[in-house]
Amino acid sequence: MKRFCCLLSAVLLLCGCAAPNLSAAPAPQSTADVREKRGVWLSYSEWNPTGAASLQAYCDALTARLTALRDLGITDLFAQVRPFGDAVYPSRLFPAAACVASTRGGALPFDFFAALLDTARPLGFRVHAWINPYRLSNDPQALDRLRQDPVVGQWLKEPGQTDVRVIETGVFLNPASQRARQVILDGVVELLSDYAPDGIHLDDYFYPTDAPDFDKAEYRAYKRAGGVMARDDWRRENVNALLRTLYAATKAADTPALFTLSPCADIEKNERTLFADVRRWCGEDGYCDFIIPQIYFGFCHETLPFDQTLDAWLALCADRPERLWAGLAVYKIGTKDPYAGNGGRTEWQTDGDVLTRQVALLRQTGCGGCCLYSISYTLKWADACAQAFGQ
Repeated sequence: MKRFCCLLSAVLLLCGCAAPNLSAAPAPQSTADVREKRGVWLSYSEWNPTGAASLQAYCDALTARLTALRDLGITDLFAQVRPFGDAVYPSRLFPAAACVASTRGGALPFDFFAALLDTARPLGFRVHAWINPYRLSNDPQALDRLRQDPVVGQWLKEPGQTDVRVIETGVFLNPASQRARQVILDGVVELLSDYAPDGIHLDDYFYPTDAPDFDKAEYRAYKRAGGVMARDDWRRENVNALLRTLYAATKAADTPALFTLSPCADIEKNERTLFADVRRWCGEDGYCDFIIPQIYFGFCHETLPFDQTLDAWLALCADRPERLWAGLAVYKIGTKDPYAGNGGRTEWQTDGDVLTRQVALLRQTGCGGCCLYSISYTLKWADACAQAFGQ
């Protein structure tokens, strides 16, 4: 721990790491080391589907789910531990998550992340802590509730603060705020030091809006200080700056962790609307170990067909295709896709081999693996997944 804190102080100008949790033992070498990586996302709504009230009952139910995933050859679990600036584990920085506590900031019945680590690692899984860095609430009327948060609540008491912004779609940390970036980084350091997860994972929530006035004051201050970047480039750099520090933190940990990103599949939307600089993340070191775009489309999708979208991402990872995993939409099996256009609307209903063909294409192109959304749908469609993997 002393080494970790000293190294972070030198690299990131941070200090003050907590004592390790008993769940911090590294995962055993087993299925996680096979060549083809198979991940699954565990979203915030899936932490306790049986409503178990005790730790023992929870671990028993979790063991059954994870055993079924292991039988499918799943190697990596991406567990959403901080969905809305809150936490499914005891945190000094963030309130308890409403998805596992009685309410935001309520009492946790037990440490859900520690329970997952203690259950999953003996079964051979790598466990990644998945966070949404900027999102605090999908409700723009949530400020009163957020005032009770340990850190953000203090900021909201300050007149004229701009670290937290409210827009039509909810409440978000401001990516242009240095203080906001710091608390995100502090939260990752807390996870790394208390739990030693195998990875830190971010999904596709980057800039919450492309509205010109969202961070107008910060951009004006940047220009007055001599900054020369255009606003869109400056926004992308705000996100890049956060990712560089998070990546460095994962490598400075006592047990170095992976850092993975899961942007949306539309490369142009990433860069122009979300200010997610995916070309840089794929082409330069220091941003991520693996990138997992959410290619949630069939082959007949009229604007983003799976094969063409995969080719576009492979072009970004041309030198290292193994760094590319594909996020696959198991949740669409047997359903209509209303956004796929006339040609692809019913593909997931009428073609039972979509997932199988996708996995085959990933293998042909040398991709590192895939990640399935989500654990509930993977278990529901276990036979289709087994067929796709050739089991």
